[in-house]
Amino acid sequence: MAGKCEGCKNLDPNDAIYGKMWTTGPVFEHNYLPVVNIIENEIRGCHYCSLLIQIIGEFVPNWWPKKDRISFHVVAPDRRPVEVRIMEAPLPDAELFELVNVHLSAPEGIDIPGFPNLGGSRSVAQNSEDPQCFQFIQDCLCNCSAHRGCPLPTGALLPKRIIDLGSDNGSLSLHETSQDIGLYAALSYCWGKSSTFVKTTQSSLKFFKHHIPWEKLPRTLQDAIVITREIGLKYIWIDCLCIIQDSRSDWEIEAGKMGQYYRNAFITIGASSSHDSQSGIFTNRPKTSQPKELRFSTSDGVLYSIVAQRREVALWPSPIWQLGPLSERAWTFQEHALSARMIHFTDAEIIWECCSEMLSEDGHPIRDNSHGLIKGLQQELEQDPKNGWRLFVRSYSERSLTFLDDKLPAISGIAAHFQQQTGFHYVAGLWKETLMFDLVWVSWGWEELDKPPGTVEAPSWSWASIHGGVAFDVEMITKGIPIESHCTIEDVECNVSGENPFGLVKDGRIEVTGPLLEVELEFNGDLNDFGIPSFTLTRGGIHTPLFFPDTSLEHIEIEDGNGLKYWTVQRTSKLPVPFQAKVWCLWCFTGDEEPSEMQTLLEKDVMKLHGIVLAKSTLSLDTYHRIGAVAAENTSLNVAGIMKISIM
Repeated sequence: MAGKCEGCKNLDPNDAIYGKMWTTGPVFEHNYLPVVNIIENEIRGCHYCSLLIQIIGEFVPNWWPKKDRISFHVVAPDRRPVEVRIMEAPLPDAELFELVNVHLSAPEGIDIPGFPNLGGSRSVAQNSEDPQCFQFIQDCLCNCSAHRGCPLPTGALLPKRIIDLGSDNGSLSLHETSQDIGLYAALSYCWGKSSTFVKTTQSSLKFFKHHIPWEKLPRTLQDAIVITREIGLKYIWIDCLCIIQDSRSDWEIEAGKMGQYYRNAFITIGASSSHDSQSGIFTNRPKTSQPKELRFSTSDGVLYSIVAQRREVALWPSPIWQLGPLSERAWTFQEHALSARMIHFTDAEIIWECCSEMLSEDGHPIRDNSHGLIKGLQQELEQDPKNGWRLFVRSYSERSLTFLDDKLPAISGIAAHFQQQTGFHYVAGLWKETLMFDLVWVSWGWEELDKPPGTVEAPSWSWASIHGGVAFDVEMITKGIPIESHCTIEDVECNVSGENPFGLVKDGRIEVTGPLLEVELEFNGDLNDFGIPSFTLTRGGIHTPLFFPDTSLEHIEIEDGNGLKYWTVQRTSKLPVPFQAKVWCLWCFTGDEEPSEMQTLLEKDVMKLHGIVLAKSTLSLDTYHRIGAVAAENTSLNVAGIMKISIM
């Protein structure tokens, strides 16, 4: 056999040449391997290149005509599958994008000469109801009991109501507990648009205490009960049956305890690929996800089988976005993050997750499993709860809600857990202890043009007052860089609506003393490439700080309670007409950041000064409301009048 080519040395860790570290581990010096080179090397006798040609032939139909634009990217093996990413440039010299991600592994129990670090693989069943799947779950449970970082299954206080599985499908009932201790499962699933499936109401509660009709349950709930029995548990908690759905007070109290219920559950069953309660959990695996058998010839001519399986394509390694419709819903975020253990039933396979690891059904760790929500919550609480909360808000805020008023209630379980662990004081999705920095959040998942503003009851300074994803400016500042606060929070007032102290907010106000700079806000009718209005801020017609509007904005005339009329700017869901208006920048903090190499190369300024943009409130001339965030590289803009103001 000819000597290994430079690229294929990556497949043998004895010869691999590593460059720098990346999130997934070492990155090879010879990182991208053009297909045309692979073809030449196969002809010369490179057995590794022969394997790569088999991969592209199996997973990329009709690849030959575009071979000049395709490259391989091979990721470091370390007793895990080798990742082979097949990349294509749509045009010459264009940026590569990923066509397919293929994992290579050895059949379980077999060592292959020439692949000394290649991990073994267990087979994946054709259907998720196969006994082999339940054996995988039992194996994971057994291993988890030995994890130092995972809670022992000693039992916990049962929820107020729990489903008693009885001895068979005919003996299901709703059990009301009284300080009972036990082990139970919890179900995390999408309700879907249909509201016709069976639920506990004030009229059905008494009947369900005696009997829950199996035939009336939607398929997802039936499958969850089957899984719970297979695990060997007697109880399962499912929200639609364990919370009285037409009782506002019961819903508020029990919704406030949901985080505790999922945290105390022995295991959470995730119906990850189910769009609604009728879809079910058990599915036939798609043919595209089934492993393929390839052949690899060693240097002495012995042929071995290699298992190749397609994986989800993702630019950044983050399994929480690859688990199906369940990962897109806001309510399921805390159900996932607070669970001690979770089994995700996806289309292609089952994924196990606990406080210590994430494993796929073929027995391999998920790539970069530090992105797992369960492990992530635990790590952030231990290492840096302030930044941990920002990370979770950033991930949570872009998820979808059927009812917009659920935005704070749906994360109330994590908020309660954070408060218990830190002792911080909660205010409308933020914390008093970090409020001066966390007021500066930026809307980046703009959806306000599709939804009327004001449908979420939260003060304007809270990220929960808008739709779509948010990020915090303070996250952009390199760790260790000094941050100087320019404002003082004098007082915070926040009134909740209902029984849940972490739930829906009726109103809120903060009193702030800090530098307030008057500027001009202008909209001249221009839209950016995404169809979003382009607003600009000017100071004396010279300097333009970077402005991030919370939503679309409009200029309106208001009349206060005394009949006094004045103009102000407010959020809107409409495309605005051109206007100019007076607004104010409240400068909150400075991060003395130096430009990175890339910023220097691109001649980009570093935004050192950060704040929020305010307009006169529509309630009173004496108060303000937030309309956006602002950043500037010129710290001299902070020279403004120090004022005490009230923000609603």
